[in-house]
Amino acid sequence: MTKINDAVKLVVKENPLYATMIKSGLVNYANLARKIQPTVESMTEKDVKINTLVKSLTQIKPETTWGKQIDLLRNSKLSLDYKYKEKLVPRPEDIDSKAIVAVRTPQGFKCLMGGMDDGDLALIKIELPEDASRSPGLTLFVVEYLMLQKVNIEKIYRFDTEIILTARQEDAVKILEHLSNLIYRSKV
Repeated sequence: MTKINDAVKLVVKENPLYATMIKSGLVNYANLARKIQPTVESMTEKDVKINTLVKSLTQIKPETTWGKQIDLLRNSKLSLDYKYKEKLVPRPEDIDSKAIVAVRTPQGFKCLMGGMDDGDLALIKIELPEDASRSPGLTLFVVEYLMLQKVNIEKIYRFDTEIILTARQEDAVKILEHLSNLIYRSKV
């Protein structure tokens, strides 16, 4: 049977997001404890309280190899734009020039349209450095981080050196704030 502290350290070490969050100082220990609780309980074969996990998490000393994802994000550009909406068109030739992204669906082509007066979505764009295209897991890292912060994202698009997130306009500033904290204020 594994000790609780050992199980927590292993779970954190094996997950780049958890490791980076602890190293950066931007972690919400209670949320992270809730997230890892089932895994730790499975590893230790006993019930573990959230407070015990929080205490274990706060005692972890970050390793120097943690934080590669944030290093890549630090060299990124972050932007926010409003008045976007999704539109479904039946054929590719019906895609409007205002479309930012078009995705084939069984019903036709779903387009993300920009500059729409009746648009209720916001677009958060992360323009990544060139070497980020060779770094797997960066989009997952960003999305998992935002999930830990309990913010709602509508859609995620990843291109070579861009991550585009869409969200309701009322959630956009909160998402941008969390991303800014991750990218520009973390201690990594």
